[in-house]
Amino acid sequence: MSAGDWNIEADYQAFCANCHGASGAGDGQAALAMGPPPANFSDPRFWIGEGVDQGAFDVIKRGGAAAGLSAAMPAWGDRYDDARINIWVRYLRQRFAPGQTITSGENNDEAVN
Repeated sequence: MSAGDWNIEADYQAFCANCHGASGAGDGQAALAMGPPPANFSDPRFWIGEGVDQGAFDVIKRGGAAAGLSAAMPAWGDRYDDARINIWVRYLRQRFAPGQTITSGENNDEAVN
């Protein structure tokens, strides 16, 4: 898939919204049966802390189980390269927590990994 034909919003709706919800609150249809629940991207506390963007990158790339989180979160490293995963992290932050600032040591315009 070339950069020009990638629709990240369509991918979010297709692959993420069922668990994370349309508003990113971790309240999608499938979330009702999950324990622990999916990440709530709209909660400002999700984006607080040193290295949170790197953590989000790692979970997207390697899956929840690799980070000691829910195994229900699949690894997306086979579908998306590192550059696309960095775009995912920026997209999630900008879409669901637009008022949040980048934590110390992280730059939204630079690669996370």
